[in-house]
Amino acid sequence: MSAGLEGTLQQLVAGEPARRHPAVLGGFCVLRRNLRERFPDQLGRSERELLRARLFAALAELEPCRDARFLDAEALSATEADCLAELRLLPRRAQGNGDRRGLVLLADPRLSVRVGDGDHLLLQSRREGWQPEALWAELDSLDTALEERLELAFSEEFGYLTASPERAGTGLECRALLHLPVLALQRELPRLLRGLAALHCDTRLRGDGEGPGTLLELRNGRTLGESESELLDGVGELVLKLGEFEARARDRMISEARSLLEDRVWTAYGRLRYGRRLSAESAGELLGALRLGCLAGIIPGIDYQTVQGVWAAVGDGVLQLSAGESLGREAREERRAAWLRGWLIDREQAERKG
Repeated sequence: MSAGLEGTLQQLVAGEPARRHPAVLGGFCVLRRNLRERFPDQLGRSERELLRARLFAALAELEPCRDARFLDAEALSATEADCLAELRLLPRRAQGNGDRRGLVLLADPRLSVRVGDGDHLLLQSRREGWQPEALWAELDSLDTALEERLELAFSEEFGYLTASPERAGTGLECRALLHLPVLALQRELPRLLRGLAALHCDTRLRGDGEGPGTLLELRNGRTLGESESELLDGVGELVLKLGEFEARARDRMISEARSLLEDRVWTAYGRLRYGRRLSAESAGELLGALRLGCLAGIIPGIDYQTVQGVWAAVGDGVLQLSAGESLGREAREERRAAWLRGWLIDREQAERKG
């Protein structure tokens, strides 16, 4: 484990007091910036290595990057790479592929910079819940400092130039990770995805699309011709609408099929409370059902935000990070089940004492 990196990643897993939003687990913004030279994918390996060193040196001189941690993706352990991927800070392909990518984690690790990953620089911010103003303010401040130090590729006609032409213009990508369990159970997500595509939004499902652990990643599909505030407002309006659709569907399910919902939620609770082996996928489905039960008022004494924090803590990478060692599949599943049992046992004991 890289010196000090474990504490930084655990800080991210722990999260922060979020702006409450029942439908949104987290918000993310990415700002793409490039130098006036060839894109990283057009360079050879040695050229990419020189580029990374040059960009690391330039970033180190910026005030916002004081006390930042500079990471060589090639030097990361498999556990560190998995953890960073689960936290959506670095693609899984970045570790061990010889492409000489880098990652800069600022003192507040919710703000980071990917180096040499398609574009020269990808400025990233993340927040729990839905906080678009904070996401953009952090990136804007870092971008301003960056422009004072580097000459960036900019066209009066097309705006900021990017490796992917569809990301030119502002270069801003705004994403929301949504949990819409009732819409998933009612198999409404395919229809929603078609509607979102017609609105020029990119979407991706995590999970099977029909279970309570399914997550929907939503992001703006274009960046050209709209300002940053317009892009943020557009994604925000869709997040609000999707949250309203889910809330109405949940209320109908509580009214019309409460016993079915209770059975699903308490069955999930039982498997989490007594299970001896759980895969990451199974844990996600069960915790998704539990989070739904919290929002529906079926599970007393557990806040839905607590559940999403637990959800983040039981991914393969984060689980091995907390163990301090690489674990095989069976050991991971046993450790995950034990961790979740312990969490619920502690909660039950605290409830009895209270």
